[in-house]
Amino acid sequence: MCPAGAYEDKAMSYVKDIDLGWGEILKNLSESDATSVKVGIQSTAGQAADGKISMAHLGAIQEFGGDIKVGAGSTTVYHKVLKSGNFARGGRFVKKSKSNFARTVSVGAHKISIPSRPFMREGLDKNKNEITSLSTDLAGRILDGKTSVNQALKLLGQQAEKGIKDNMSSGGFTPNAASTVKHKKSDTPLIDTGRLRQSITSVVE
Repeated sequence: MCPAGAYEDKAMSYVKDIDLGWGEILKNLSESDATSVKVGIQSTAGQAADGKISMAHLGAIQEFGGDIKVGAGSTTVYHKVLKSGNFARGGRFVKKSKSNFARTVSVGAHKISIPSRPFMREGLDKNKNEITSLSTDLAGRILDGKTSVNQALKLLGQQAEKGIKDNMSSGGFTPNAASTVKHKKSDTPLIDTGRLRQSITSVVE
């Protein structure tokens, strides 16, 4: 009869570790310096058109709502004077190019209230199925060695970007105030010049 240890030695002699690529996968994952992707308006987006707040600050105000404080100052307004000496259009302002009379008026300190227009949160919520599906596909491609973690995160960021930007154009947000419509000639918020939309980017970190 053989000692018990002999059976253990004989059994162990048939154990063979076959690496089917898992070692390479672990090596690639450990070498990747990317762990997340940040989507939205980055700090590098610069200043808003008025130069007083950043694009990120402007985006946050539009997303969550808030008040913009405007200090006291002065502005030039334009009118058109008729031959009769009366103001045209009942004295209402006109564009500079159509005016023949200008005056400087003082404007007291005031605030502009912006309603919440959650273009980023809604954009991601509406796009969550596409993002989840892409995440699952990319995870498989990473394990198969067909793509890198960095590239996968980049593609996920681009998908999230698209969802947010599409929502900015199609979302049913609170329309612009009457005074804003008069200035911008549109009651559609968020896409006046397109700069806010263009500021939506993604960064792999």
